[in-house]
Amino acid sequence: MERLTLPPGGAAAVDDYLEYRRIVGEDDGGKLFTPEEYEEYKRKVLPLRLQNRLFVSWRSPTGIDCKLVGPETLCFCTHRYKQHKTDFDTIPQQRPISLPCRVAGCRCRAYSYVPLNGTQPIRCRCKHFADQHSAAPGFTCTACELLYYKHTNRMLVFLD
Repeated sequence: MERLTLPPGGAAAVDDYLEYRRIVGEDDGGKLFTPEEYEEYKRKVLPLRLQNRLFVSWRSPTGIDCKLVGPETLCFCTHRYKQHKTDFDTIPQQRPISLPCRVAGCRCRAYSYVPLNGTQPIRCRCKHFADQHSAAPGFTCTACELLYYKHTNRMLVFLD
């Protein structure tokens, strides 16, 4: 195991960066905000997040809440929950709240959790894995062209 040695103040710089990444995520487009932009971003976004906190859970077909979705939880489109739109100026009245993917070119219109069997995603009724299906509505299987229609995926998005 390799040991990292940081100069004095290095640990604080790493902590600051990790805080920045937790708050900003990928909203900076890969280019770090200046300190002024970062402070403005925090001033604008953090109160909204506190006011409009979303909690997402996956409900099994039998109606039992089985999984509370976290920021690293994968979506059907193979992107993480934190890569989906979760910041709203006002919470939409439409239910369920759709959380579209913010990754460029992704066709996912709403976050959709894929249940796991251990570390492996479950198989569809067509016997293929979820990542072998299109992220576009209908979730067509790219291996056999069948729809993912039998998959019952109920997402609950609720407020604090």
